[in-house]
Parts: sequence; C-alpha cells; structure tokens
Amino acid sequence: MTEEATHDEGVPHVHPPYVKVFLILASLTLIELFIPDLIGETLWLSATLLILIAIWKMKLILGCFMHLAYDARILLFIAGVPLILASILVTAVLLEWT
Repeated sequence: MTEEATHDEGVPHVHPPYVKVFLILASLTLIELFIPDLIGETLWLSATLLILIAIWKMKLILGCFMHLAYDARILLFIAGVPLILASILVTAVLLEWT
C-alpha cells in the first residue's frame, strides 16, 4: 500500500481563521466577566446568558480548533450533544437551588 496524498488537486486547502476566532473568544470572555455586575440580582437571567455564551464558545472551539467544522456533521453532533445536555442540567440545578 503506497502512501499517496488523498487530497483533490483542484480543491485548495483552506486554513481556519484562528486569529479571528481567538479574538471572538476573548471578547466573549470579557463579556462573561461583566454580566453578573450588569444584571444584578436576577440570577436566572445571568445564568442563562452565561450558559448561552458558553455554548457559543463551545461551538467555536469545536468547529475551529478541534477541526470538527471540516469533518462529518455526525462528529459535531456526537461531541456537541453531551455538552448541551450538561448545560441544561446545570441550568436546572441552578434554578432549583435558588
């Protein structure tokens, strides 16, 4: 068996926009730091916003840095569903705790 490149010659290789994704992740992290101060006493709203931002950051990390955006969609489904279900569990526990 010979080791040949299985790339199509006519399709150029596209590099993910690492710097752009990093800047978006850094911006979202800064937003997360100020959400509790801006929202105040409304715990359910701040928790919901933090979880939504965390899901958005998860999608960016899975898609770009883990290269799942270029793989089959089933792999993204397999990696993303447990994280979304864990976020729902955390939300439910936080709502019961308060």
